[in-house]
Amino acid sequence: MQIDFRADREELLRKLCAEMGRTVDDFCNEAILTFMEDYEDGRDAQAAMAEGGRTYTQEEMEQEFALVDRVHDSLKKTA
Repeated sequence: MQIDFRADREELLRKLCAEMGRTVDDFCNEAILTFMEDYEDGRDAQAAMAEGGRTYTQEEMEQEFALVDRVHDSLKKTA
């Protein structure tokens, strides 16, 4: 597969890869895979919402699943 970038974007890509110590191929593979996974997640979320299932506010999610506490606790452990 070949991807053609404008010269300024290719230069930025190479700069970022050098900063991260990654090859252009590895960087592009990961970026494309992440995009594909995000797209699938969005598509699946839209399909679930179209079915009329239960929805949650962010506050409900935080309370029901204790997300804030878990994230806060894990950050404290790494500090």
